[in-house]
Amino acid sequence: MMEENSKRLLSDAVSEVTSLIDLRLRSLDSQLVSPANRGTLTPGFSVHIEAAQLPGFAVCDYTYSLDGKDDREEPVVAIRSTFNLVFKIERDHPLSADELDSFSEVAGLEIVHPYVRELVHNMTGRMGLPPFVLEVRPPSNSSVTRPQ
Repeated sequence: MMEENSKRLLSDAVSEVTSLIDLRLRSLDSQLVSPANRGTLTPGFSVHIEAAQLPGFAVCDYTYSLDGKDDREEPVVAIRSTFNLVFKIERDHPLSADELDSFSEVAGLEIVHPYVRELVHNMTGRMGLPPFVLEVRPPSNSSVTRPQ
């Protein structure tokens, strides 16, 4: 497994030869599990990344799963969203597996995370809950999973 600093350097190099051409919300499922809010909501979330290449393009899907629990550890809210990012690769050869993985885990997460923060904040507020404010920084690799 590549260390964090190496991933950052590889991602930065890939960023020099790619450009974002599309970003869209592909799916959204939000549920107010229990409208009886008891105390402070504690969010738990994870991110699942899938990345692939088509000739001249890198396609990355980011599925965020957020579950909010109250002070008694009872579920209150569940939000699942998938964002799709498409990048044009502006060089003659495809990305290596390490380049694609590093780029999707570092640069891609940094691009998509603010959109997810806004979506979660907006959805929880519309549900009549105290709006969740996710951290400014994207999640660490410990919460990122990859397809097997």
